[in-house]
Amino acid sequence: MSQGFIYEAQEKALRPYVKDRVIHDLGAGNLYLSTVLMLLGAREVIAVDKEPIHDGDYGYPAKITAGITPVVSLVQDLKQPVAVGFVSWPVNWDIGLADVLRDSELVIYLGCNTDGTACGDRSFWMQMIGREVLAYVPKRGNTLIIYGSKRVLREPLHEEACALDTRTIHEFSDAV
Repeated sequence: MSQGFIYEAQEKALRPYVKDRVIHDLGAGNLYLSTVLMLLGAREVIAVDKEPIHDGDYGYPAKITAGITPVVSLVQDLKQPVAVGFVSWPVNWDIGLADVLRDSELVIYLGCNTDGTACGDRSFWMQMIGREVLAYVPKRGNTLIIYGSKRVLREPLHEEACALDTRTIHEFSDAV
């Protein structure tokens, strides 16, 4: 589960992938990370959440800024294609992330799967393991992974392996 922040090295890695792009923040909550995406140069952030915007997550108030379009919808009910999807939520739930992001050009993951939780469900992670990794910036609180659309055969990254084994609490030191 995302800790709600992005480290400086992750911002640097993320900036070229969001600059001038329309990003779907899937599970936007209080819009804090949507706002960060705008600050990193996104053209627009479509902030999708199953509930109306709410305050209080991680102590940050919700604020709609220019370029952020809030959409109250379940992820699996989205009708528009998602070219660039940003996911940092939900915990261990099947909300259709794999289906919605199947044909996406980019998938940006920010979170921490080492604590016995996972962003999304097994089908989402199996799909991500089959994609090329464009950027990987592991940090104790949050790990950033940027996936491209190219399908590849590769070993799972530590963060991905942890998402597939939510019965275990994993050490972050294993990731490095």
